[in-house]
Amino acid sequence: MVDDWAELCRLARQGLRLAGEQGRLAESFELLAKWHALAEAAGDRRILEESAREMVWILEGWDRVEEARRLEYRRATQYDDQMALAGLQLNWAPRRPRQSQASHRDVAKTLGRARQECRAGRLKPAPR
Repeated sequence: MVDDWAELCRLARQGLRLAGEQGRLAESFELLAKWHALAEAAGDRRILEESAREMVWILEGWDRVEEARRLEYRRATQYDDQMALAGLQLNWAPRRPRQSQASHRDVAKTLGRARQECRAGRLKPAPR
């Protein structure tokens, strides 16, 4: 068990990077959801914003638009660090460049088909 919050966050980011490199979006989303819940318990708005932003990106890629919109609204209104300047709001959190919705859908469909093929025994995972 990790006792240090900073170390846990470092490990969560490392897990996300590794899962992302292998195209494991479902595992990334599961890790993000758990990290988000821990950040909520710890009251860490920066991690809440970071994890919510990444979950929105994955949900959009899965074409779960309504769920993504609800989470994005909550992220923007509760977690995002913003500075009001003469009636303008400037977001300080860097945004991940978004791919087109079509490419996200294609990736999600391909991953879904690959999972089905693996479960059916017709496709073997690549050797590591």
